Amino acid sequence: MTSDNESLKYYRLGDVKSVFYIQDFVTEKEHNELLDNIYNKSDVKWTQLSNRRLQNHGGLPHEKGMIAQPLPTWLLSVSDDLRQQWKIFGDRSPNHVLINEYESKQGIMPHKDGPVYEPIVCILRYEHVSLLTK
Repeated sequence: MTSDNESLKYYRLGDVKSVFYIQDFVTEKEHNELLDNIYNKSDVKWTQLSNRRLQNHGGLPHEKGMIAQPLPTWLLSVSDDLRQQWKIFGDRSPNHVLINEYESKQGIMPHKDGPVYEPIVCILRYEHVSLLTK
């Protein structure tokens, strides 16, 4: 992702022009509200995968494109912040949200899902350290 938003240049991760790190993107109150919604109020059930649990909100990725569904209202404030404050998606809104839950020292493997996740991916990480590799 490249961005014309001047404020994002301060969050660029090293020399990589398309990766930004915004520490404390959500407040502690927002963090707690998101976790409460994820674990206690979500209508979406967890899917157990081989090394993680997953909730899929707002659409189903498919090899021929996204099968769109509306995002739940409790995720709209985060997606609106990304779009309006940070201008990350231009004039578009996020098309879906994947919530992954990992145990300590687990992680997601490299993806080859194609255009469903291009050109922009945003990751909101809680609880554990993240390692991004190329």
